[in-house]
Amino acid sequence: MLRVEAKVDQWDKEMKRFEETILSVLEHRRDKTDKQLQKLRDEIEKMQESEAGNAVIAFNAYTKVSGKYPFLQVVIFPEVLLNEGGGYNSTTGHFTAPVAGLYLFTAHVCNQDKMPMSISIMHGGNKIAVSTEYEDNHTSCSSLSAPAIMEAKEQVYVTSAYSENYMRYNTHRWPSFMGVLVQRRH
Repeated sequence: MLRVEAKVDQWDKEMKRFEETILSVLEHRRDKTDKQLQKLRDEIEKMQESEAGNAVIAFNAYTKVSGKYPFLQVVIFPEVLLNEGGGYNSTTGHFTAPVAGLYLFTAHVCNQDKMPMSISIMHGGNKIAVSTEYEDNHTSCSSLSAPAIMEAKEQVYVTSAYSENYMRYNTHRWPSFMGVLVQRRH
């Protein structure tokens, strides 16, 4: 009987060592699995941020209004063809950058014969491009473009750059303003 009890005690000790070994192995595997899961979560988060960083931000708007534009008046382009990212306000004529980055802007205007049309693209209060269109006997159009490095919430808009401006619109001439995010700043 003592032999059996000694044998049972020995089996109990071996069983405890075995359980401890198994628990140690399982804890090690759990730690390793937790680290792998965290690594995967981090990669998914980076991919989601990258996808958000590649979001399209672009607008294209024009006006159907011919008329005079006094010096420094904001030229509003209420007819919106594209406003991906929601940065263009067709009521104020201002584009507000949703994210920081490098943007490219273009404005296109037409004059009435014998009347000038001069505009500026403004980044905040700074003029970043200016152009004038004038013809003695014809209506014609001109365009200007400018890149701008912008912080989120900064604005770009078009203003009249001359006191006697007259802008022309018809079915063949659409004064317009557009912009696109070229590269997001991270």
